[in-house]
Amino acid sequence: MGKSIHERWKEDAYYYEKRAAEDENYEETKARVEKKKAQIIESLKHNKDKIKQMEERLSKKNS
Repeated sequence: MGKSIHERWKEDAYYYEKRAAEDENYEETKARVEKKKAQIIESLKHNKDKIKQMEERLSKKNS
């Protein structure tokens, strides 16, 4: 089985941070890193909400 979404996101965040450290346009890249981190955090929150909804539906179905 492939990597989980969370693992891929962590790798992406690591890649962007590493790239920011090596990049000549450090400030611009750093801003992209922060934007990407914010997107990842929002996606994780959204996924947690989706999981909660699914669990609620399943528990109602099984009742």
